[in-house]
Amino acid sequence: ENRNHRIHRYDCVFCGFKTNDDRVGAMNLYELGKQYISGIENPKFELTNVTD
Repeated sequence: ENRNHRIHRYDCVFCGFKTNDDRVGAMNLYELGKQYISGIENPKFELTNVTD
């Protein structure tokens, strides 16, 4: 799992990015809001496979 609930940290297993997990949630909501404002009726993130 990428998120450590006890210390509120998110660690990306692919690129090593580390930050506060609430910040990641805020960043996600910001991106969805930008999609909505641009006219996308039901904004969402698409899951993609990450390969090296």
